[in-house]
Amino acid sequence: MSALNVFYAGHEKCPPGHAFGPAVRQHYLLHMILEGRGIYQTRDSSFPLRKGQAFLIYPGETTYYQADDREPWEYAWVAFNGYEAEEALEQTCFAEGGYVSAGGFTKKDESRIYELVEAFERSESRLELMGSLCRVLALFGQERKLSAAGYEKQYFEKAVGYIYNNYGYPLKISDLAKYIGIDRTYLYRIFMDIEKCPPKQYLQRFRMKQALQMLSEGGHTVTETAYSCGFRDAASFCNSFKKEMGMTPLQYQAELKLHTSYAGR
Repeated sequence: MSALNVFYAGHEKCPPGHAFGPAVRQHYLLHMILEGRGIYQTRDSSFPLRKGQAFLIYPGETTYYQADDREPWEYAWVAFNGYEAEEALEQTCFAEGGYVSAGGFTKKDESRIYELVEAFERSESRLELMGSLCRVLALFGQERKLSAAGYEKQYFEKAVGYIYNNYGYPLKISDLAKYIGIDRTYLYRIFMDIEKCPPKQYLQRFRMKQALQMLSEGGHTVTETAYSCGFRDAASFCNSFKKEMGMTPLQYQAELKLHTSYAGR
């Protein structure tokens, strides 16, 4: 086996939803996203990726990847192996089993990627291909490795942001998972790890928190508060409120007024 050996390299503009896998490779396969977005999945993790990022497939691992339906990705790839391949990767963001890069290709970076593909298409010498591969791997030498745990934090933050902007609508957890690009089971696990509660319960608590704020501000009826905070109707809101607070929304408002009047004396 050579120190580094390039098996093949290429470039493709994928059609919407284009997918490959689940499949196993016998070599390293690096994809570099030049435009668009998509999803890369390993056995345990799912990574929504965009222009400027890259993902690495490891030998012997089952993986799946799919282009976005609206913004399908365009990527270049290179397949390689060799007894120095692992050592070379240890000097990049793919060290210690990293799957994806943080992203941020410049035009100069892209030129290195195209040079590698063109060198393979011209059937350049093995040394020329090794040199081109090393120059491409060097692009990822200074990047921070994004681990699965790091991505889970990003997924959680993206989910919370979506809830913040959509809690007033009839939001389903399946909608939330689809927006992020992961399945419901994985989303459930992330919320249990970070918040110690399922996403449905987190959403309910968030809605209740917003409802308490509206009731405390005054000037809002119970019905307005219910619909504004995503409850089906005033009755379901009152039932949830009493279960959470031990009193009805009207009783809560009455107590607030009582405390306010005492504080004003």
